Amino acid sequence: MDERKFCFIICSNNEEYLEECFFYINRLEVPEGYSIDAVSIFDAESMTSGYNEAMNATDAKYKIYLHQDVFIIYKGFLQAVLDIFQSDSTIGMIGMVGAPKMPVGGVMWLGHREGMLYGSNDVKGDYRTYQYQLKDGLHEVEAVDGLMMITSADIPWREDKFDGWDFYDVSQSFEFRRYGYKVVVPEQLCPWCKHDDGALNLRNYDKYRKICIEEYPEYFARERFCVVKNSKASGKDKTRVVMVARNQLEAVKSTIESIKAFSNLDVSQIIVVDNGSEDGLRHWLKSQQEMDYIICEEVIEGYGAVLNEALQQFVVDADVLLVSPGMMMLPGCMEALYNGLEGQQMGAVCARLISKESEEGKCFSDAARYAMTHAGDRENKEVQRVSYEAVLITHDLLQKVGGFDERLCLPDSVMYGVVSKGAKYGYHFYEIQNAFMYKIMNGDSVYSRVFGEEPDRMILAEEK
Repeated sequence: MDERKFCFIICSNNEEYLEECFFYINRLEVPEGYSIDAVSIFDAESMTSGYNEAMNATDAKYKIYLHQDVFIIYKGFLQAVLDIFQSDSTIGMIGMVGAPKMPVGGVMWLGHREGMLYGSNDVKGDYRTYQYQLKDGLHEVEAVDGLMMITSADIPWREDKFDGWDFYDVSQSFEFRRYGYKVVVPEQLCPWCKHDDGALNLRNYDKYRKICIEEYPEYFARERFCVVKNSKASGKDKTRVVMVARNQLEAVKSTIESIKAFSNLDVSQIIVVDNGSEDGLRHWLKSQQEMDYIICEEVIEGYGAVLNEALQQFVVDADVLLVSPGMMMLPGCMEALYNGLEGQQMGAVCARLISKESEEGKCFSDAARYAMTHAGDRENKEVQRVSYEAVLITHDLLQKVGGFDERLCLPDSVMYGVVSKGAKYGYHFYEIQNAFMYKIMNGDSVYSRVFGEEPDRMILAEEK
């Protein structure tokens, strides 16, 4: 093995991208006494097979595996990489972006990350800086993103398990850690590279996610939740309310008070999911003697995953009313929603929302008055999207579609995914015109992330 040699390894299916990638590589400053080489694998059967082929075709000690659409813009890149490896012989892999702790669901982009890069998932090429964390020094992580993976040792890529284009990066990170190496992400005051990533093909993403979790249980089998069951709810005819919150203590209190005050139905179970709050919500929940709750020890940035956990932990076998913190139930709302499920094959019904910022919602009494005077002003209307802020979903629909899609992050996307799948089975979805909820607070969404709605949009596009 040549101890003073770098090799760039790229799996490519696009000559134009590859040419631009080398445009930047050829302008890097090469440390004195070192040389660079490159191996390109065209039309590989999988990322792991291509990388194994290239790994065995070069004698370079330092191998830089990168996507064809990654452009290294920091000219001192090679020296910086060399300094990191020489600073600690136990460092085996370097990445530009990584996860200090992989989310239990296996989706790296739904958890905290270290690192930085310029990236674009916009067809206009409007590059943005993704500054995940800005701290001095190196950050040891469990896994790095496959856009660039730099190694100082040769460990076979697991093409026996990951024979596609997903989770090869997480797998290889775990393999290096199994061999006793550290995986790190360096401090980058300015991004070292630019990632010209466009639309992703996520068709097999969930398949390899499950394989990864099964193959590396040591990274995923940890306690994430504190589950407390206080109520005695049972039976399909009971009313179940589920609310997910983060740092929204007062909003949760207001919503629960309105449900208890303005529902004539027997609300046998209110389930509150505290998604890693730091405002005292978890302590308040622990003081409640009649409420069921889940406390997430780490933030789960996926609304679908949170909801599935709640339904699984409490074995909910009834219709479920999902309510967002800060939504106050107006008189007759819950009854109207349940009445709206009667008739044809209904999948879900949602309420009409009155915002505090609106003319008719300046205060609660105004909103209540408006609801009473406009309850019959129009017929229920069939919709293609339902509001996640106040929606009653049938148990039958959730059974049919297999619960909520855990790949989706944003609440609106999760609801749209359920509606889209349900429509294929002939279910109908309505906005109930005499069911009103008063929106008094706008809590910051814990599901927003640096990539905005783009990953969810791509997943939903794949499902069409």
